[in-house]
Amino acid sequence: MSFNKIYRPSYSNSWALIIGINDYKAAPPLEYACNDAIEVAEVLEKKFNFSNSNITLLTNKYASRENILGNFLSLTRDEIKEVVIEGKLDILSRMTDHPMT
Repeated sequence: MSFNKIYRPSYSNSWALIIGINDYKAAPPLEYACNDAIEVAEVLEKKFNFSNSNITLLTNKYASRENILGNFLSLTRDEIKEVVIEGKLDILSRMTDHPMT
């Protein structure tokens, strides 16, 4: 399937918050969550032309509750609020984590 058939860019700006967690305190570790998150970030940049500065990738210890919430809330910065009001904003949030959490 071609990317062009599933993705039609209609927004002037796109942001992504991507989270991958392999290491857990109360659950067995995962093998591929971080790799999957990294791959999603790369595909967004290379295939879907997301600006690298608009992609936030948090993995393992950097994917703390504080960092996740802080980065998600940063998407409401003033410059992004203006884009939202104009109806030209695309935000993707993707989390790869443990089914037990």
